[in-house]
Amino acid sequence: MKTSRLALVVITTVLLCVGNAVGQDEKKVESDAALLFEKKLAKAKDGDVKAMVNLGVMYAEGKGVIEDDKEAVKWYRKAAELGNADAMYFLGGTYATGNGLLEDDKKSIKWLRKAAELGHARAMFRLGGMYGTGYGVLEDDKESAKWYHKAAALGHADAMYFLGIMYGTGEGVLENAKEAAKWYRNSADLGNAAAMFALGRMCHSGTGVLEDNKEAAKWYRKAAKLGNAKAMFVLGVHYDFGEDVIQDAKEAVKWYRQAADLGDADAIFALGLHYTFGYGVIQDNVEAYAWSHVAAAKGQKKADELRETITKKMTPGQIAEGQKRSREILASISKNNPSEDTESNSTN
Repeated sequence: MKTSRLALVVITTVLLCVGNAVGQDEKKVESDAALLFEKKLAKAKDGDVKAMVNLGVMYAEGKGVIEDDKEAVKWYRKAAELGNADAMYFLGGTYATGNGLLEDDKKSIKWLRKAAELGHARAMFRLGGMYGTGYGVLEDDKESAKWYHKAAALGHADAMYFLGIMYGTGEGVLENAKEAAKWYRNSADLGNAAAMFALGRMCHSGTGVLEDNKEAAKWYRKAAKLGNAKAMFVLGVHYDFGEDVIQDAKEAVKWYRQAADLGDADAIFALGLHYTFGYGVIQDNVEAYAWSHVAAAKGQKKADELRETITKKMTPGQIAEGQKRSREILASISKNNPSEDTESNSTN
């Protein structure tokens, strides 16, 4: 008993010390940010253009100062009018979102174009996206491709990825599978997970490159490790059917589960199938019902049929349990992906 009490005291003391240390660290970070803000403010008032941009960012993010979008815009504008490309880019972005000023697509394009003309790769990339979607301008795929090319030439990985898409579909450029593969590879080499997955698919199908399933698996694995849900799902399929790997249902389930945690509907459906037939997991109708129900909610077309099949084998109590479990799964997915409800493919 004395030993247990002593252990409890020691654990409590350690946890309190850790808590105090964390609190002190947070206060130090806040103090350092406030001190940095004061330094940047002084420099900005003395005419330091980079400090003006930094101040704008600090006001926009609430670092070292109370968040204030109007103050952020004020400093962005000062620096932009003095010729700073970063400030022009940020100002163009704020006109697009309406943070701190009235939303104005024309002014957004104006400032982004000014930044792009000064060699700002992110501004070029954003212009490419705006022309590609018709956001604030007339949709123009050729103009979109032009700006993506400019950004890609400056090493912008996302621009390279979008060029891969455009060459693959022939939007804004002549369709060219080899050129698509080239841009996907360039982007993948810079760490773009979506490009890695796209390159994996091309290697798998032999589109634009020599068919090479091992090379495809390599790129899928790289993309999966960087959090690409579709790559995780495809790896699961590979392990399910033994494509270029040793067939392993448990390994398949592992990858499906990782993709499902990120909200991938196909992976969620695959888990429902595995629980239905006890493949790689212990057979469980409640789990099968829950995963198929979630897959259906995510729009997986075959999930309703699977759920109906499972339901016929279940008692009312099991169905209720399955519904409860599906709510838990959905809540977990939402927690892992907080942007799901307001999903938007933003460009930086």
